[in-house]
Amino acid sequence: MLKKIFWIYISVKHFLLKHERFTILKIDPPKILTHRGITFGKKVRIFWNSRIECIYKYNDEVYQPNIIIENDVSIQQNCHITCANKIFIGEKTSIINNVTITDILHPYDFGNPRFNKLHVGEITIGHDCFIGSNAVLLGNIKIGNNCTIGANTVLKDFTCDDYCIIAGIPGKIIKIYDKENNIWISKK
Repeated sequence: MLKKIFWIYISVKHFLLKHERFTILKIDPPKILTHRGITFGKKVRIFWNSRIECIYKYNDEVYQPNIIIENDVSIQQNCHITCANKIFIGEKTSIINNVTITDILHPYDFGNPRFNKLHVGEITIGHDCFIGSNAVLLGNIKIGNNCTIGANTVLKDFTCDDYCIIAGIPGKIIKIYDKENNIWISKK
Protein backbone atom coordinates (compact mmCIF):
# COMPACT_ATOMS: atom_id res chain seq x y z
CA MET A 1 0.00 0.00 0.00
CA LEU A 2 2.80 2.44 0.91
CA LYS A 3 4.59 1.72 -2.37
CA LYS A 4 1.40 2.53 -4.30
CA ILE A 5 0.95 5.85 -2.47
CA PHE A 6 4.61 6.69 -3.06
CA TRP A 7 4.38 6.07 -6.82
CA ILE A 8 1.14 8.08 -7.10
CA TYR A 9 2.92 10.96 -5.34
CA ILE A 10 5.92 10.69 -7.71
CA SER A 11 3.63 10.58 -10.78
CA VAL A 12 1.68 13.68 -9.72
CA LYS A 13 4.91 15.52 -8.87
CA HIS A 14 6.44 14.78 -12.30
CA PHE A 15 3.19 15.75 -14.06
CA LEU A 16 3.16 19.12 -12.29
CA LEU A 17 6.85 19.75 -13.02
CA LYS A 18 6.26 19.25 -16.77
CA HIS A 19 3.37 21.72 -16.99
CA GLU A 20 4.37 25.37 -16.71
CA ARG A 21 0.90 26.61 -15.83
CA PHE A 22 1.16 25.05 -12.38
CA THR A 23 2.94 26.74 -9.53
CA ILE A 24 5.52 24.37 -8.14
CA LEU A 25 6.31 24.86 -4.49
CA LYS A 26 8.68 22.19 -3.28
CA ILE A 27 8.37 22.05 0.46
CA ASP A 28 10.67 19.44 1.92
CA PRO A 29 9.37 20.30 5.29
CA PRO A 30 10.03 23.96 5.84
CA LYS A 31 7.73 25.91 8.08
CA ILE A 32 5.57 28.50 6.38
CA LEU A 33 3.81 29.90 9.38
CA THR A 34 1.08 31.62 7.42
CA HIS A 35 0.23 31.81 3.73
CA ARG A 36 -1.59 35.11 4.17
CA GLY A 37 0.70 37.87 2.93
CA ILE A 38 3.00 35.50 1.00
CA THR A 39 2.96 35.23 -2.81
CA PHE A 40 4.89 32.47 -4.58
CA GLY A 41 5.75 32.43 -8.29
CA LYS A 42 6.18 29.31 -10.41
CA LYS A 43 8.87 26.71 -9.70
CA VAL A 44 9.82 28.03 -6.27
CA ARG A 45 11.95 25.51 -4.39
CA ILE A 46 12.22 25.63 -0.60
CA PHE A 47 14.35 23.01 1.13
CA TRP A 48 14.63 21.36 4.57
CA ASN A 49 14.11 23.29 7.78
CA SER A 50 13.57 26.69 6.17
CA ARG A 51 11.18 29.06 7.88
CA ILE A 52 9.12 31.80 6.25
CA GLU A 53 6.93 33.92 8.47
CA CYS A 54 4.93 37.12 8.50
CA ILE A 55 4.66 39.16 11.68
CA TYR A 56 1.20 40.72 12.02
CA LYS A 57 1.37 41.91 15.62
CA TYR A 58 4.19 42.52 18.08
CA ASN A 59 3.80 44.31 21.44
CA ASP A 60 0.44 45.81 20.40
CA GLU A 61 1.88 47.18 17.13
CA VAL A 62 0.01 45.96 14.03
CA TYR A 63 1.88 45.25 10.77
CA GLN A 64 0.84 44.37 7.22
CA PRO A 65 3.61 42.10 5.93
CA ASN A 66 3.99 41.19 2.27
CA ILE A 67 6.49 38.60 1.01
CA ILE A 68 6.79 38.18 -2.77
CA ILE A 69 8.93 35.34 -4.09
CA GLU A 70 9.03 35.32 -7.89
CA ASN A 71 9.52 32.46 -10.40
CA ASP A 72 12.41 29.97 -10.26
CA VAL A 73 13.68 31.04 -6.83
CA SER A 74 15.63 28.44 -4.87
CA ILE A 75 15.80 28.70 -1.08
CA GLN A 76 18.15 26.08 0.36
CA GLN A 77 17.92 24.38 3.75
CA ASN A 78 17.84 26.16 7.12
CA CYS A 79 16.98 29.62 5.74
CA HIS A 80 14.90 32.04 7.80
CA ILE A 81 12.81 34.79 6.19
CA THR A 82 10.83 37.05 8.53
CA CYS A 83 8.73 40.02 7.40
CA ALA A 84 6.71 42.78 9.06
CA ASN A 85 6.59 45.15 6.06
CA LYS A 86 7.84 43.98 2.63
CA ILE A 87 10.34 41.47 1.25
CA PHE A 88 10.67 41.00 -2.52
CA ILE A 89 12.88 38.27 -4.02
CA GLY A 90 13.33 38.51 -7.81
CA GLU A 91 13.14 35.57 -10.18
CA LYS A 92 15.97 33.07 -10.67
CA THR A 93 17.59 34.11 -7.40
CA SER A 94 19.43 31.42 -5.42
CA ILE A 95 19.57 31.65 -1.66
CA ILE A 96 22.01 29.11 -0.27
CA ASN A 97 21.83 27.40 3.15
CA ASN A 98 21.56 29.09 6.56
CA VAL A 99 20.68 32.56 5.22
CA THR A 100 18.64 35.01 7.31
CA ILE A 101 16.57 37.70 5.57
CA THR A 102 14.50 40.00 7.75
CA ASP A 103 13.14 43.51 7.41
CA ILE A 104 12.92 43.68 11.22
CA LEU A 105 15.48 45.07 13.64
CA HIS A 106 15.13 44.51 17.39
CA PRO A 107 16.66 47.65 18.87
CA TYR A 108 17.77 47.95 22.44
CA ASP A 109 16.28 51.25 23.58
CA PHE A 110 15.61 50.64 27.26
CA GLY A 111 14.72 47.92 29.76
CA ASN A 112 13.86 44.50 28.43
CA PRO A 113 14.48 44.40 24.63
CA ARG A 114 11.51 42.05 24.25
CA PHE A 115 9.18 44.98 25.00
CA ASN A 116 10.80 47.57 22.72
CA LYS A 117 9.19 48.63 19.42
CA LEU A 118 10.47 46.94 16.29
CA HIS A 119 12.28 48.97 13.64
CA VAL A 120 10.84 47.79 10.32
CA GLY A 121 12.37 48.32 6.87
CA GLU A 122 11.91 46.92 3.38
CA ILE A 123 14.03 44.38 1.47
CA THR A 124 14.27 44.12 -2.31
CA ILE A 125 16.51 41.53 -3.96
CA GLY A 126 16.73 41.77 -7.76
CA HIS A 127 16.54 38.92 -10.25
CA ASP A 128 19.38 36.46 -10.98
CA CYS A 129 21.09 37.11 -7.64
CA PHE A 130 23.10 34.67 -5.56
CA ILE A 131 23.20 34.84 -1.76
CA GLY A 132 25.92 32.68 -0.19
CA SER A 133 25.83 30.49 2.89
CA ASN A 134 25.25 32.10 6.29
CA ALA A 135 24.60 35.60 4.90
CA VAL A 136 22.43 37.91 7.01
CA LEU A 137 20.30 40.72 5.51
CA LEU A 138 18.68 43.09 8.04
CA GLY A 139 16.54 46.22 7.88
CA ASN A 140 16.39 48.30 4.69
CA ILE A 141 18.14 46.43 1.88
CA LYS A 142 18.04 47.08 -1.87
CA ILE A 143 20.09 44.70 -4.01
CA GLY A 144 20.16 45.21 -7.78
CA ASN A 145 19.92 42.52 -10.47
CA ASN A 146 22.68 39.97 -11.11
CA CYS A 147 24.42 40.57 -7.77
CA THR A 148 26.37 38.11 -5.65
CA ILE A 149 26.44 38.30 -1.86
CA GLY A 150 29.34 36.28 -0.48
CA ALA A 151 29.14 33.64 2.24
CA ASN A 152 29.01 34.98 5.83
CA THR A 153 28.27 38.54 4.66
CA VAL A 154 26.24 40.75 7.00
CA LEU A 155 24.21 43.60 5.46
CA LYS A 156 22.25 46.18 7.41
CA ASP A 157 20.56 49.17 5.74
CA PHE A 158 22.45 48.60 2.48
CA THR A 159 21.87 49.57 -1.19
CA CYS A 160 23.69 48.56 -4.38
CA ASP A 161 23.13 48.74 -8.14
CA ASP A 162 23.10 45.90 -10.66
CA TYR A 163 26.15 43.66 -11.25
CA CYS A 164 27.89 43.95 -7.89
CA ILE A 165 29.75 41.50 -5.69
CA ILE A 166 29.25 42.18 -1.99
CA ALA A 167 31.22 40.60 0.86
CA GLY A 168 32.37 41.15 4.42
CA ILE A 169 31.18 42.07 7.89
CA PRO A 170 29.76 44.65 7.50
CA GLY A 171 29.12 43.94 3.83
CA LYS A 172 30.53 46.27 1.20
CA ILE A 173 30.82 46.24 -2.58
CA ILE A 174 34.12 44.63 -3.58
CA LYS A 175 33.61 44.40 -7.37
CA ILE A 176 31.45 46.09 -10.00
CA TYR A 177 30.94 44.82 -13.54
CA ASP A 178 31.91 47.30 -16.28
CA LYS A 179 29.52 46.52 -19.16
CA GLU A 180 31.40 48.71 -21.66
CA ASN A 181 34.70 46.84 -21.23
CA ASN A 182 33.18 43.50 -20.14
CA ILE A 183 35.38 43.24 -17.04
CA TRP A 184 34.97 43.16 -13.27
CA ILE A 185 36.54 46.14 -11.54
CA SER A 186 37.76 45.80 -7.95
CA LYS A 187 36.51 48.50 -5.64
CA LYS A 188 38.91 49.45 -2.87
